[in-house]
Amino acid sequence: MSWPGEAAGSTAEGGGTNPSPGGSDHPMLASTVAAPNLIRRNVWRASVRAEPFRLLFPLGVGFGLTGAGHWLLFGLGLTGHYSGVVHASLQIQGFLASFTLGFLLTALPKFNVGPPVSPAEAAGILGGAGLVAVGCLGERWTAIEVGSLVQLLTVGLFAWRRYWGRATTQPPVLVMLTVGWLHAVAGAAALLWIRLGGPPGLELFGRRLLWQGAMVAVVIGMGGHLIPRLLGYPEGVVPKHPARRGWRGVAATFRGEALAWWGTGLLLFAGFVIEAVGHERTGRLLRAVVVTIALLAAGRFWRLPRVLAPFAWGVWGSVWAVIGGSWAAALTHPYHVAALHLVFIGGFSLMVLMVGARVTLSHGGYMALEARNRPIRWVGGGVVAALVLRLAVDATPEHYFQVAAAAASVWMAAGLLWLVYHLPKMVYREFAVVAPMRSFRVVPPKG
Repeated sequence: MSWPGEAAGSTAEGGGTNPSPGGSDHPMLASTVAAPNLIRRNVWRASVRAEPFRLLFPLGVGFGLTGAGHWLLFGLGLTGHYSGVVHASLQIQGFLASFTLGFLLTALPKFNVGPPVSPAEAAGILGGAGLVAVGCLGERWTAIEVGSLVQLLTVGLFAWRRYWGRATTQPPVLVMLTVGWLHAVAGAAALLWIRLGGPPGLELFGRRLLWQGAMVAVVIGMGGHLIPRLLGYPEGVVPKHPARRGWRGVAATFRGEALAWWGTGLLLFAGFVIEAVGHERTGRLLRAVVVTIALLAAGRFWRLPRVLAPFAWGVWGSVWAVIGGSWAAALTHPYHVAALHLVFIGGFSLMVLMVGARVTLSHGGYMALEARNRPIRWVGGGVVAALVLRLAVDATPEHYFQVAAAAASVWMAAGLLWLVYHLPKMVYREFAVVAPMRSFRVVPPKG
């Protein structure tokens, strides 16, 4: 009889040729065993529509480097003008917005089992980003607000289309994503109204809604669903059930636990209103209480991360920076702006970079690198160092701009390192393929 893989003319009785090299007293067979091998392929064009983070994350880093570079150039004396509004717009409406949109546009279709980004939706997101960039570089405030509104309306329609026809239920805490969207739309609309001749007194109120309220609400929403999963907490895994579609599904988001989260969003908004009418400390204290209770109730972040990876500790620390920064901004009135940088740098920027690293590695097929991702440790350390330097700015008024430039340069180094390490993993993906190993001999059973 012949065995699989045996050369033609060979026999089990030894009367034929031995197919195995080297010869033997026993009839043997040459067998090839498959072993996994990894090859890299450029998947950017094929994947960017279903996974827009591959484009928006690098775009966000570009915004961040430009926004921090605004301070660096002035601190070095290379420019004679600086604008705090330009810096904040680039960092929040550019850097943070791009990372947030990159994550949501990638995740929402998977949450709701819906289609990926359409060409029209992609055009709206990228067109809005272009307007924000042009507006910041030319200090054209109307262009900045129009660009943000274009992005917000586009992502709102994107989410609505997928929510309307969703197949499964979602955790009630995700209502806070809608709360964040409403804060951002209200803030950007108020700022645009001012540019078109509206009352200037609304400007500070609009900026607080857009720059603070929107991201705080998104962090609360993600803090109750995604972040616990990233840290290894079982509460992050929520069972799904068939969802009601259409208006019946919309009505379901105003009942039970979801209604409580709408109340949380209303209290958050009330804090900004109270602050705007002159009771600044009361409004900030209310927001600090809301942020603390909401995040701790949703994620129970007094527990240490169970995932032993650098990004997990960075995310966990960023949550506490948001909580601590909210209280510092409420209790240290003379240093309110400095305290807010604890929220923005140590909270928001550290969080999006850490979550962005996790998204990049998981979607790119590089999860084996997660536990030993040394560059992300340096990124986290750089962000913390930049935060310390920024907090020291107000303590050294005689060197205000020089220390601010140092903080900007450290943050830029961290952002550039993040981009250099993760960009190739957004463009290329590793695939396991079957490759032949060396042949070895198998002795067939006798009889």
